[in-house]
Amino acid sequence: MAAIERLWRILPGCRGASAFFPLPQNMFARLLARAALPSAFLASFRRAGRAALLRLIWRKVKKLSGKLAGKMLKLCHVSYNFGSHWALKDCSLTLNKGDFLFLSGPSGAGKTTLLRLLYASLPVQRGQVLVAGFNLNTLKAREVPLLRRQVSVVFQDFKVLPHRTVFENVALALEVRGVPAPVVRRRVRAVLRGLGLEKRMDAKAGSISGGEQQRVAVARSVVVNPQVLLADEPTGNLDPDLSVRLMDLFMQFNAYGTTVIVATHSHTLIKRNPAAKVLLLDEGKITYANWPGARIFRAPDAPAPENARMPGRCPS
Repeated sequence: MAAIERLWRILPGCRGASAFFPLPQNMFARLLARAALPSAFLASFRRAGRAALLRLIWRKVKKLSGKLAGKMLKLCHVSYNFGSHWALKDCSLTLNKGDFLFLSGPSGAGKTTLLRLLYASLPVQRGQVLVAGFNLNTLKAREVPLLRRQVSVVFQDFKVLPHRTVFENVALALEVRGVPAPVVRRRVRAVLRGLGLEKRMDAKAGSISGGEQQRVAVARSVVVNPQVLLADEPTGNLDPDLSVRLMDLFMQFNAYGTTVIVATHSHTLIKRNPAAKVLLLDEGKITYANWPGARIFRAPDAPAPENARMPGRCPS
């Protein structure tokens, strides 16, 4: 395991490694295991040149990495209940790396519950959930922080640290990952500039407006370049101009390969991004999706459309 840790740190800087980086560390470990690399080589990799190391691993894992990295998120027959109330009912969908999804529906439709399942704030009760290479059905408590290094969340209630500055709130997400201070300063300033917060970076987070706090929460989530970004009503406290600016920022990160899921009531934002995937929830059921990777809920006694998927099948 120590050898894998060292490889994980050294390989992203190697020429050509971008073909299978960034991958979650658990997926990288799985790739190495399936590639059956010699343990003696892994234990003494420092004696090998970086180029030779990369060539060997690339030859072993390029087919596996493409297969594992393609699917970023998969739900299969997922249901969740709070007592007698079913928040989600038989939801199945698949998203690939780099997909952008708008999750829409009325209040109480299950949008927040679905997002909470995806970052392991709620346990999986029924069905199967795979996110960024993690199987959430078997995820141990000690592995949740690893998942959340790959999955960032913009919360409805911001969760900023009021006694720290705006800069410190955003930088904290990088500092806990051990990012060097010069890189932290550069990345934090760039994100704050993009969200119109550059002049507020030295202000205490508790002293700024609710809309500014929401932008701080967004900055903290995107600054780490996550594999998956979940945003729960991120434009709820923003004016129309800032809402458009925020969505443009999400789109920029999406263009670099981040899978983005935005829960929103705003039909204006959805119409402004016609290329995005759209999924509609109503009473915990998927009632509409504009791509074939989601399974529309159908009552057991309802007639199936001619092109309906076979019962019990999940989107591939």
